Amino acid sequence: EDKLDYLLEQIDAIIPSPGIVLPKRIANSEKLVCELDLFYSIWKGPITAITGSIGKTSTTSFLYQILKLNGNDICIGGNIGIPMIDLCTNENIKKPFILEVSSAQLEHSKIFSPKNLIWTNIFENHIDYHGTFEKYIKAKARILINNPSNIEYAVINKETKDILKKYNLLPKLKNLITTSDLTKNTHDTNTAYYNREGFHIYKNLILKNALIPSFSHKSNWLSIATLLYKTGIDIKKAFEKIKDKKLDQPEHRLEYCGTISDNIHVYNDSKSTIMESTISAVNQINEKHQNKPITLLIGGLSKGVDRSKYLKALLNNTKHIIVFGKKRFEFIEYANKNEIAICESIDTKDAIKLAKKITLADGVILFSPGGSSFDEFSSFEKRGKYFKSIIHLIEIKN
Repeated sequence: EDKLDYLLEQIDAIIPSPGIVLPKRIANSEKLVCELDLFYSIWKGPITAITGSIGKTSTTSFLYQILKLNGNDICIGGNIGIPMIDLCTNENIKKPFILEVSSAQLEHSKIFSPKNLIWTNIFENHIDYHGTFEKYIKAKARILINNPSNIEYAVINKETKDILKKYNLLPKLKNLITTSDLTKNTHDTNTAYYNREGFHIYKNLILKNALIPSFSHKSNWLSIATLLYKTGIDIKKAFEKIKDKKLDQPEHRLEYCGTISDNIHVYNDSKSTIMESTISAVNQINEKHQNKPITLLIGGLSKGVDRSKYLKALLNNTKHIIVFGKKRFEFIEYANKNEIAICESIDTKDAIKLAKKITLADGVILFSPGGSSFDEFSSFEKRGKYFKSIIHLIEIKN
């Protein structure tokens, strides 16, 4: 305690790395300046921030690419690509910034407030770090609470809006647009939704289905289209420009790895670190491959969330489920109690070998762990690269 007091007296500011668990004395110190607030105090250009439990990296990347292809000189960073502080050069600081932000980056923020915001969704995540779901939500909600009057447009998923209201974390905003999975008019002038025709805001068809990209989840594209439309961009023209372009898709997010013997399709979705992301991946694969038999590989660490409860729903949409890694016994115990048939592997390599052995011809191997990588790898990127290296040793053909 004495050493900590002395340290706090001697320094001007503490700038912690996001995700580091801080002693209470430091977390509550007036000298604590989080990386996000430091960036915000330097950057002079308009900031569009994207947060959420899943989909934020894809949404950030695609929004950036659309704006770039339409002639905008912009920057991208944060929880994706180049660290935000590294981009704070005299040449850049007045440019618009597309910024992906995580709960760990927002947790200690006091001043960060973007001009525009997309909040994709919220699910149980990082409970091992934050302690409770409520604390996780409160960390995320700093993006709204710090200075709500600064936010011009906020596009927020309906379920997220309802949860924020439940915890009294939704301040009054200038322009709040809710995205919904409903496929009909909700009689709310500020609700965006999609159906067979395309994307709508209230009664207005803002983008026809023919212009909506077929890759990634439609909810990501709905959020992007809604924000662009509300900020005065001609979205028909913007989406026409990307129609014949091959946009860069985030590596390790439903990344197609080609086929192996018996025409088995292989996908690397190592970026899936929560089960909702895995469920979304399974749904997208079923839609793309017209319900071909899927062998799903689930593993990694749970981050404090009970993942076993998702097994029944996943089995309804897959042929085989292989659980692997140090936490596989949580799934096995649940499966035994509920008479659910699943397969077990020791580690990633063993799971891949088993998947190749049991997957039916013309089927799909989907590596979508639904947990963090830290039982075997230092990051989901390294886990994904390892998966791809093993798959390629099996003999890939395209």
